[in-house]
Amino acid sequence: MNFETYLQTVKLRCRPLPPDKQLVHAQIGMVTELGELGDLLKRELAYGKEFDRINLMEECGDYLWYFVLYCDERMIHPKVLDAIVAKCDGLPIGSDSDEAIFRMLVSAASMLVAHVELDISRQSELGMVESSLMLVYGLLKKYDFTMAQCLVANDAKLELRTGKAFSADRILNRDTDAERKVLEEHGQAEPRQAAG
Repeated sequence: MNFETYLQTVKLRCRPLPPDKQLVHAQIGMVTELGELGDLLKRELAYGKEFDRINLMEECGDYLWYFVLYCDERMIHPKVLDAIVAKCDGLPIGSDSDEAIFRMLVSAASMLVAHVELDISRQSELGMVESSLMLVYGLLKKYDFTMAQCLVANDAKLELRTGKAFSADRILNRDTDAERKVLEEHGQAEPRQAAG
C-alpha cells in the first residue's frame, strides 16, 4: 500500500471537520500516538518488560494515520510521502537505539505540531515531514517491517474497528483482542516491498 491509497482510507474513516479543526485533530493525534509509542519504549527501558514489536508496528501505524491526515490538511501530496519512502529504501539502518530514534521523532513531530503557530517556512515544514517519516521508517525497518506492511496492517485493524466509515461508537467501543489478532497476522508475514 502506498500513501496515496492510504490517504483515501484515512479520509473514509475520519470524522468530517472544518479544515482548522481537522488540522488540530491531526496534531493532537500525532502527539497522543507518540505518547503511546514512548510508553512502549519506556516499559522496556525502565521496567524490563519484553519488547512488543507488534505493538510498535501498531503505534507507528496509528501515528502515520494522523501524520497523513496532517499532510493532507497542509496540502502535502501523498506522492511526496511515497517519494520519501522510496528514498529510504535501501538505506542502511544505523546503530541508533530505539530511544535515540524516538527522541528524534518526537523532536521532528513536535515542530510539525507547533509549526502553524510558529509560522515557519514551507521548506522547513517539508524538512520536518521528511524527518518524521524517515524516523518512523527507521523504527519499522529495525523490527523487520516495511512501511507498506505497516500501512496495510493499520488499515486492516481500522477496517475491523469501523468498517469503511467514521463511527464514534465503534471507535470508543472497540475489540482490542480482535484488533491484536489482525495486527499479528500482518506482522508475522514476510516483510513486503513498499509499493510505489
